[in-house]
Amino acid sequence: MPAALWAGRLSYPIYALHLPVVVQHFGRFNHWHGLHLLLAMIIAMFVAVIVALGALKLYDEPIQKRLSTYKKTAKMYQF
Repeated sequence: MPAALWAGRLSYPIYALHLPVVVQHFGRFNHWHGLHLLLAMIIAMFVAVIVALGALKLYDEPIQKRLSTYKKTAKMYQF
């Protein structure tokens, strides 16, 4: 699958979940400065992408599949 397609699919989960992950991460390390702070930000964003990927695979895709099946079934019984 092309990288642009993956980035598009991950964009909303990253948008929705990056703030809670970053806030949780920086709540513990808010006294860091310089290189330590940069490293902490990189780790926080990496964790946010991993959490977003998990949310996409375990939550978003199954619900989209179920809703698309429901929509097709509802269309069949439409009068």
